[in-house]
Amino acid sequence: MDADGAFTGEVEYRHRSDETDHEPVPQPAAEHFAADLDLACDFCNATDPVWSYRAPGIGSLAFDGDDQVVHEDDFGDDWAACRTCAHLIERGMRRRLLDRAVAAFGDPALRPGLQALHAAFFLQKRGKRRRLG
Repeated sequence: MDADGAFTGEVEYRHRSDETDHEPVPQPAAEHFAADLDLACDFCNATDPVWSYRAPGIGSLAFDGDDQVVHEDDFGDDWAACRTCAHLIERGMRRRLLDRAVAAFGDPALRPGLQALHAAFFLQKRGKRRRLG
């Protein structure tokens, strides 16, 4: 998809992690066991995402006490959402989306970080959602 969310016809295969020693070798989903397909909602971690949103350029950095980067994450360009989270996104119900995420992860201390992540998602969201599968 281009920056506006329009399909370009180009396909790019990626690993789920940057820590790999080979190029990705795509496999049709039908050749995998369902347990091997670990699709999850990127907002609440539900195992039944049905929509995908394009929100490129979001990442995070973790610093130690000396302000040195100790961990870096790139969240990728596409964000999966279950029906409930997609409903909240489509209606702009950010607080309810955040409440759902905090409850799903079970740690209220994560709230500020999740709120910042969601804010970045809404700022970077491009185009319309796409149905998965």
